[in-house]
Amino acid sequence: MIKNIIWIIVIILGIIYLFKDNLIYFIKKIRLSLKVKHIRKSIIQMEVIDKYYIKGNIEMVGGNRVPSKYPDSYIIELKYENLLHKINDKEMFNNLYIGCKLEFELVEKLDKYENILSYKLNCIYK
Repeated sequence: MIKNIIWIIVIILGIIYLFKDNLIYFIKKIRLSLKVKHIRKSIIQMEVIDKYYIKGNIEMVGGNRVPSKYPDSYIIELKYENLLHKINDKEMFNNLYIGCKLEFELVEKLDKYENILSYKLNCIYK
């Protein structure tokens, strides 16, 4: 009987160990949502200042046993109030030119003292 209880405890601890990263992320998400007092949304314009293509390399992984290819990157550099943002998007890369202006929806989560807890940029791409 005691062996069965010990096995149950070991299994429960093993499950907690396997899911600890997800559990920590979930707890942080709950703490953040409890701190958020309101959300501020605004429309901002960003300008494309540069764009470049980086070809993915083929390298050997695992002691030269397995070939692995890194993905191609289509980087667009955007500028907003002297801040640079980089986006990796093939469709936008092919359709935009340097000097184009894009509209983004800036969603900021604020605490009760108006400090920014987190932000997210949603592209209003046409």
